[in-house]
Amino acid sequence: MNTKSTFYCLFLVLSTATIGRSQIVNFQDAELKRYFIEQVCIDTAYNGVSFSNDLRVDTNGDQIIQQEEAENIHYLQLNDLSNSYHIQSLADLNAFPNLKYLKVISLDELTSISQLQLDSLHSLWISDGVALRVIDISNLPGITEILRIEGLTKLDTLNIQNGTVSQLFSLFYSFNIKYACIDSIAAELDQFQATGAMLPGIAPSFDCGLVSTHYAPNAHIQIYPNPASHWIHLQAAVPIKEIIIHDQLGKLIF
Repeated sequence: MNTKSTFYCLFLVLSTATIGRSQIVNFQDAELKRYFIEQVCIDTAYNGVSFSNDLRVDTNGDQIIQQEEAENIHYLQLNDLSNSYHIQSLADLNAFPNLKYLKVISLDELTSISQLQLDSLHSLWISDGVALRVIDISNLPGITEILRIEGLTKLDTLNIQNGTVSQLFSLFYSFNIKYACIDSIAAELDQFQATGAMLPGIAPSFDCGLVSTHYAPNAHIQIYPNPASHWIHLQAAVPIKEIIIHDQLGKLIF
């Protein structure tokens, strides 16, 4: 009798403690977490025209980002004009499922924006990232209001073939794009032609043929552009002894 009572009391205490504890977002990029703790980067009343940041992601100031805090964010701006942060990945944004508007400016160590799982995102603005080589939003069909890819001059791959076209689509001051895959939509092709964003002599493609690779897990291969049509760049943490390339039908190409 006493043993059962003791067990019951302990169970209640442990359960109560568990319920009162919020789930914490575990960041892969510590610099992005530091940015969210230190910087006012949320606009709680975005008016559709301009940002007026008024809140930090770490709303309770406990130096930790809870999942509840992440889920309450709809309009987010990442702007590092002072070059004070060394953000190298945006993968942690997948913990922000209700994000509708994302603005990324001057993250000078960010090389790739891809594999974002943000179904609520309708607007994306990427500007002035001097190291950006790859942008792939092909899995984000919800971007229908704003897509601005501006001030980028070193893009190797731009894949915006997501089945939709944004009401505002801009490639302002983006040049020398080596490979672009777009939807077969006049508004997208017209913007590329009007801005001259592609590397001279190269046109956007409507056919995104993906590159697949097979290698040892510890090789840490980086391959771009992906998709590719004319050339690929390979970088590995181990010596590359052999490269074999087949087309989609299995024919040996190289």
